[in-house]
Amino acid sequence: MRRILVAAALAAGLVAAAPAAALGPEALAGDPLDRAAAIALPSVYRLESEVEVEGLVTGLGNRIQLSDAARIVTEVGTAFGVGEDGHLVAAAHVAFPDGENLAVAALLTREAEGGVVRTSAAVRSWVQAHRVRPTGARLVALVARQADAGYGGGRGYPALISRLDRGSDLALVRLPGAPGAPVLPLATSASAGTQVVTIGFGTGVRFTAAAHEAPAPAVQKGVLGNSFRSTGPIVTGQVVTRVDTIARDGDSGGPAVDEDGRARGVVLGRKDGRAFIMRSAEVVKLLTEADVGADLGPVDRDYRRGLEQLWALDFPAARASFAAALAAFPHHTLAGALRRRATELASADFEIAGRRRPQGFLLALGIVSAIAALACAFALAGPALARVFRSDR
Repeated sequence: MRRILVAAALAAGLVAAAPAAALGPEALAGDPLDRAAAIALPSVYRLESEVEVEGLVTGLGNRIQLSDAARIVTEVGTAFGVGEDGHLVAAAHVAFPDGENLAVAALLTREAEGGVVRTSAAVRSWVQAHRVRPTGARLVALVARQADAGYGGGRGYPALISRLDRGSDLALVRLPGAPGAPVLPLATSASAGTQVVTIGFGTGVRFTAAAHEAPAPAVQKGVLGNSFRSTGPIVTGQVVTRVDTIARDGDSGGPAVDEDGRARGVVLGRKDGRAFIMRSAEVVKLLTEADVGADLGPVDRDYRRGLEQLWALDFPAARASFAAALAAFPHHTLAGALRRRATELASADFEIAGRRRPQGFLLALGIVSAIAALACAFALAGPALARVFRSDR
């Protein structure tokens, strides 16, 4: 399994004078998973939630006082577009952590302030044994933040929770300020052996980030594995599907995308270091319950058409399609960069020899550099602050 950090894997596309072999364009020209990542990236967001609790109480009614800092619990994860009117799917434990997770986070902060260092597992065990729960929990802020390619992306959208299902650990989130935002179609099967890419904002540690900070999403290639019944702490008793990619804190809510650019499931956690997903069938249920349509909109059709035209080396047509995608959704994260690249290639003085190698080189110039720009923008963001606690996801 090859793990790819977008900034590292695609930065070579910025060096236009490099030979085709050095750029590795054949992988981009011929690998459907590279194409799937290009299709999916504009639909993926970093999700930031902030919950305030008044205090904690044990099962016996004993109250646990908290400092101001311990009363604020911040979660960061991933979400992606799935429905009309700016609807995203996310992990419920990120969008609005349940009582147990809130109690664990608050206690870890409280003890750290007192100089006591304990693992999240030890604190969770104590919380469960004493049936500790928060009082007065309320969602203070929920923000979905785009990737930033420097051409209209990078915006943060206030979000609302439309639906939350603790059983599947999925939440349906709406962005009132982003109607017509890109979405991914859903494929409800998750057959073992299906090749996928997972995309997420995981960093390996929890953090509280300022609004302008945005770490690069990581794209990982893998294969769907067997399904199994989770034993917790996430989606206990639910059937989930293994993916042979690494899952880190912050990846929860990210998509597992197949070669056709369809989401096969939502990353929710890890087992033995590897990711597992909840199948998209559960997302379809949420959309149905909320009466939200899941058809592709004009921005999706125009953007996908532009990618196909770019891969077919029809640069004028690709430029027009990306322009149409921008007209449908002006803050698209990649359409602006790719329109600019298609314009440059359309006016370049070259001839297509018909051989696969030069075609691959042109494809690398046309799209790799654009996605690299997206990652480089993220790489310039300031370092994240230390997270309050780690959760097993």
